[in-house]
Amino acid sequence: MKIIRVSLLCIVTSLPICAQQPNRVKLAHEVKAEFLHAWNGYKKYARGHDDLKPLSKTYHDWYAEPLLMTPVDALDTMMLMGLKDEFATTHHYVVDHLSFDKDISVQNFEVTIRLLGGLLTNYQLTGDKRLLDLAEDLGKSRAQMMEDLLAGRTKFHNVFHYPTYSWGDVGVIAWLVDAAAILSQKALLGTSYAPYARTMQRICWEESFHIKHGYDIVVTLAAGTDAQRAMMQDALVPRAWGETGYISPLAPKQPHFPAKAKRIIYLFMAFWINLKAYILDAKRNPLRYL
Repeated sequence: MKIIRVSLLCIVTSLPICAQQPNRVKLAHEVKAEFLHAWNGYKKYARGHDDLKPLSKTYHDWYAEPLLMTPVDALDTMMLMGLKDEFATTHHYVVDHLSFDKDISVQNFEVTIRLLGGLLTNYQLTGDKRLLDLAEDLGKSRAQMMEDLLAGRTKFHNVFHYPTYSWGDVGVIAWLVDAAAILSQKALLGTSYAPYARTMQRICWEESFHIKHGYDIVVTLAAGTDAQRAMMQDALVPRAWGETGYISPLAPKQPHFPAKAKRIIYLFMAFWINLKAYILDAKRNPLRYL
C-alpha cells in the first residue's frame, strides 16, 4: 500500500512540472517574430543610422556620423535565426555603406565590443573577407595600441578600473566587482550558440578564480596582524556600498534607498569576513582557543 501511495505521489507531483515545460518550437517562432518586429521598425524609421528610438519613431547616432551599430549587431542573429533573406540584404548593405574614413572621436569600449567584435564574428560565420577588411581598418595591433596609449593619443578605459593603494584594495575589488560581473556572465551560459557558450564557460571559470582570490586576500588580512586588519578595514569601508551596488537588488543611485539598509549590508559583510577570519585563525593557532 505504501508503494502505491508513493507512486501516486510521484505521478501527481510530476504533472505540474510536465505542464510547465515550454513549447520550444512555438517559443522560437515568437522570439523570431519579436526580432523581426524590432528590425522592421529600425528599417522603417532609422535605416542608415545607429539605433532606433521606438517611442518617437526617430533615430539616434552615437557620434557625429553614423556607424551602423544596429545592422552590424543584428547580422549574426539573423544568421542564427535562419533569416536568410534579411541576412543577405543587411550583409550587402553593411559591406557597401560602412566606412571608418571619418574624423570623429569614439568610445573605445563601445566600438570594440559592438563594431569590431561584430565584424569579426560575422567574418567567422561567413568567410567574407570584406568584413575582415573593415575590422582591420577599424582595429589596430596590440603594439600600436600600447604605443598610442603611452603617447597619450588614446584614452585608457576599463569599466573595472579602480585605484589600489594596498593589498586590501586588491582583495576587496577582486571579490566584490568580479562577483558583480559574473552575475551577467552566468546568465549567458545558457545560450544556444555552442561556440559562444564554451567561451563564456571559460570566462566564468576565470571570474570565479578572481572572486576566490580576492575573497582569500580579504579573509587572510582579517585574520592577520593589527596592521593587516586595519588595511582590510580601510579598503572595505569606503567600497562596501559602491561595489555591492553592482549586485544589490536596488540600484545605489536611488535616492530613496534607506541608509539603514546600507548599514545592514556593510554589517553583514563585516560579520561574515570576521567569522571566516576567526575560523582561519583557529585552524592556524588552535592552542589560542583551548
